Amino acid sequence: MIKVKVFFSGILSEIVGVSIDYLELSEPVDTEKLIEILASKYKSLREWLSRLPLLQVNLNGIDVTMKKIQLKDGDEVVLSAPLYEGG
Repeated sequence: MIKVKVFFSGILSEIVGVSIDYLELSEPVDTEKLIEILASKYKSLREWLSRLPLLQVNLNGIDVTMKKIQLKDGDEVVLSAPLYEGG
């Protein structure tokens, strides 16, 4: 059993209605699969991702956006909307 703590930052916490979720996963997953699991759990997140299919992903304080990293027991993942600069 793998336990992962997920933080929803900024607008994402408003979208899903919580700022923290604790997941117990029966098998190892990577960051991409974690997002799929959360999108299945939170319909509002799935709808948001259908319009903007990109999340900023930090794993234990390290930016792993656009990377498939295997999660381990006790990992902490922070998800946030991507930040854009310029115009």
